Amino acid sequence: MNIKDNILYILKKRGMTQVELAEKMGVSKQQIQAYLRGSSTVTSLHKVAIALDTTLETIVSEVPLSVRNEAIPSRAIPTTTTLVCPHCGKEIVVIAKG
Repeated sequence: MNIKDNILYILKKRGMTQVELAEKMGVSKQQIQAYLRGSSTVTSLHKVAIALDTTLETIVSEVPLSVRNEAIPSRAIPTTTTLVCPHCGKEIVVIAKG
């Protein structure tokens, strides 16, 4: 997954810094940096998506947003995403509603 690249791309497009994202989420800048290094959960990535007004699917997209050349989806549009747990292989269905 391109989580780091996607978050950084959305931050740039939204004109936000990592510090502003951290403040909006009520966490430290170091916590945001940990998310970018891969120390995140589905719950924390969902909170990042909410703070960036986008969907979890957008954050965890396999294809980097910078390559897709399309608008960043807003949270206002409900989406369903199926993720696979890297530990047990179980499918997890995530429904994001604006």
